[in-house]
Amino acid sequence: MSKIVVHTCPNCGANLSGGIETVCEFCGSAYIPKNLAALAKMDRTTKHKYITSYKEILEDNSGNVPVSISLAMCHIDAGNHGFALGILEKLASNDCTDPNVFYYMTLAMLEGKKPRVLHMNKIRRLESFLNSAQLLSGGEGLYYILQAAIKRDYYEYYLFNRYPGDNSKTLLEKANNYALDVSEIHELLKLVNLDLDDRQYFDSILAV
Repeated sequence: MSKIVVHTCPNCGANLSGGIETVCEFCGSAYIPKNLAALAKMDRTTKHKYITSYKEILEDNSGNVPVSISLAMCHIDAGNHGFALGILEKLASNDCTDPNVFYYMTLAMLEGKKPRVLHMNKIRRLESFLNSAQLLSGGEGLYYILQAAIKRDYYEYYLFNRYPGDNSKTLLEKANNYALDVSEIHELLKLVNLDLDDRQYFDSILAV
């Protein structure tokens, strides 16, 4: 006999009649957070409830991609980059085609460090992840912004005269062709640990 699984809201405990893709009709919380900015607004207790709920689901269905990505997001938010990377690498090794897997792999591998402190080989890996994310998504503004952050803080910081692809300004201009969430952009730039003047440079170009 198959097991009947009833998902509950991690925030208030109410049953989610529409499954994990829905918003709780009692407290209005989304089971799958929209982005890292949404996670950042939660208090520590609520985040712990989400992590516990995700782990319970993955015990029964380890291949659940949305829940796995959400758990990885929680670990990135908490600074547990190694745990997040392990979850995402497992998804990638199973030929997952969700572009967010590669986007969050990039953030996890950065480990909250400035790109400029990383070795060139690691920078190239990060760029390959983002190229995969762009290819799978058909284009996404947030991915361009992360690519621009790496170009700005690594290649342009060291004044490399030749580097692959577009410069940071061109990448940011490409990002302007997509709907952008200003709160998520600020969360991203905080995680990448950009200098204040570089954040202001991004703000001056981005149409948000």
